[in-house]
Amino acid sequence: MNHQDHTEQNLSDRPDGKNHKIHQGNNHGNIEKEDAVHNGTDFDNTQNTEFVDSQAENPFAGYNLETNPILGVLFIQSDLKLVTDLQTCIKAQMSRAYAQKVQLSNLQMLAHTVAFVQENRLGTPEELDQKRRIASKQLIQAEDTLRSTKEELRQINERIHYTGQFLATRDTFRQMLNAHNKGKYRNEHAAEINRYQKARDILRTYTPEGKFPSLKSLQARKAELQELQKTQSIEIENMRKNERTISIAAQNVHYILEGTVDRVPVVQRECQQII
Repeated sequence: MNHQDHTEQNLSDRPDGKNHKIHQGNNHGNIEKEDAVHNGTDFDNTQNTEFVDSQAENPFAGYNLETNPILGVLFIQSDLKLVTDLQTCIKAQMSRAYAQKVQLSNLQMLAHTVAFVQENRLGTPEELDQKRRIASKQLIQAEDTLRSTKEELRQINERIHYTGQFLATRDTFRQMLNAHNKGKYRNEHAAEINRYQKARDILRTYTPEGKFPSLKSLQARKAELQELQKTQSIEIENMRKNERTISIAAQNVHYILEGTVDRVPVVQRECQQII
């Protein structure tokens, strides 16, 4: 992944219904944050705008809350055990890695992971895993539904094609039935009669015991299916982003709790940052 590429995603299941935009990728630039408030707690703590007391042992020295408000989530008081566990692990890892100076982008990634857990009210890693499994299942079901819509649309297109062919050649077939010399008439109009019979036989596979639907009704159904396919495709794209976000969060939580964030390969880390 290119270091400058990023995918903007929305956390659509906030308890307060608001969107918190996150970036996926290793972008050291701007952090876009519409709202980081949960239950009245704003991550941008204006009373303590800098993690600084100029002490060398402070692993957060130099990181400013006004320019990086998401970092405030590392210090909020939460009633969720998973959030407090993550905060503790991050602070411990920051202390160990201080001599190497943790990059701001990595710290932001950790903070966004904590924010995601807090905003989705996830109390344990198991709850996060369950959320991921549900999102994956819903995505699979939605993809199956879209495939069914596409198949029905394919069939409607076939029916429209052969209904047009059936109507265009029907008179020729009827004239053959009324011809005095049916054999001669068939030979003279063989191509049209064959096209009629092919269209009739294919249309009968769709309505073996009933009257063929009108071309107008088929075209109306096609328009409905096209709109449905468009809507379903948009929904699936959003579901894929959501599922990807949850999966990234689950991976990050694992690395934070295991104390292995600094050992994640660079390429893998780029794919698993919620920033």
